[in-house]
Amino acid sequence: MKTKYQALLVAPDGDCVTDYKRDTIQEVIDTMGDRGSRWYFYPFEFVITADSKNYRSHSETLRKRIVDHPYEGHNFQGRTVNTVLNRIREGELDYLMGG
Repeated sequence: MKTKYQALLVAPDGDCVTDYKRDTIQEVIDTMGDRGSRWYFYPFEFVITADSKNYRSHSETLRKRIVDHPYEGHNFQGRTVNTVLNRIREGELDYLMGG
């Protein structure tokens, strides 16, 4: 089965949602660029692998690894979603300053 990817959208408090399941990383990135006002509530964006199942528990999402992100100077790639959410909660990224 071919690997698919999806967006992980994260709020400043660490709340997150997944969306935009696509065939390639670039397709996910392009789709995130057209998400309208959702960026306001979930300003941090990452790409993770998608499951073949339609439903995944939150704990399974937390164990996923980041495969791509736009934040230069931050070593998020390869880290688990849980690690990245904790770092955002701690203030590592500033959504008002763009990272």
